[in-house]
Amino acid sequence: MEKINKFEVQREKIVRATWAVIRREGLENASVRNVAQEANLSVGSLRHYFSTQSDLLVYSMELIRKKSDERIEAMRLFGNGPSIEDILEVLRQFLPLDLERKLEMEVWLSFSSKALVDEAIRAKCQELLENSYQILRTILELLIFLKEAREDLDIDVEVIRLYALLEGMSYHCIMLPDKFTPEIIKHVLHEHLQTLK
Repeated sequence: MEKINKFEVQREKIVRATWAVIRREGLENASVRNVAQEANLSVGSLRHYFSTQSDLLVYSMELIRKKSDERIEAMRLFGNGPSIEDILEVLRQFLPLDLERKLEMEVWLSFSSKALVDEAIRAKCQELLENSYQILRTILELLIFLKEAREDLDIDVEVIRLYALLEGMSYHCIMLPDKFTPEIIKHVLHEHLQTLK
């Protein structure tokens, strides 16, 4: 068990080095050699954890989702039943409202552009997007159950609308941080949920 944990800890260290290279030099420069140098490892040592650059990049994307899932689980929401504030807090996890999520969003944007030309990255992007859509569908169903949204909502349309809002605000938060502050983003999200009533 301890050996597995050390292996995973080292893989996460390598992924964080990958993210650093991507943020500093762009995804196109996230070569095995550059990542190994950033992680203070030899290329051979890095290949023990990730046999190909594609494996490294796909796992880097998976870690973004894993970190988001861990943040949501750590919140221990819904203890006394779900509340609108709990739901808002889950939705905020999709937004770059702190340094960690900002880094993840910057890396995600790099991967999104790479997905246009790399099948493995495109497949992973599609998988993660489908997962996000399912989470948002569950949230909308919960809002209806709590009577915080109309029963006659077209959930298929509203999932797309909500995801487009979150993705758009995330992008603008990265590109226009002075205009899209965390306070403004939280307010816009709250106002959007009010339109569902």
